[in-house]
Amino acid sequence: MGALEAVLLGCAGGLLTEIYGVYNLRKQASSQRPSWLKSPFYWIMTTIMVALGGGTVWLYLHSGATVSPVLALHLGAATPTLIATLSKSSPTLDTAA
Repeated sequence: MGALEAVLLGCAGGLLTEIYGVYNLRKQASSQRPSWLKSPFYWIMTTIMVALGGGTVWLYLHSGATVSPVLALHLGAATPTLIATLSKSSPTLDTAA
């Protein structure tokens, strides 16, 4: 598997999570669907997160890791969770020293 294919699979993984979120809205009447679904901001941020999924795979490849197709897809899907986890864990500074 080449680097381009791996990165595209990472993007596909990121896209799968978004598709699943929209899929869950399928039984709602169009008048009851959330307004954010039509928001340009939502779709821009979705595009960025999908690209970050591919970027995560690229970072793994760039670091010398071997990435299988399934791992590339998984990394892309997990990237939003990885980012959320990183943003919640801020380091604490010991100011007494």
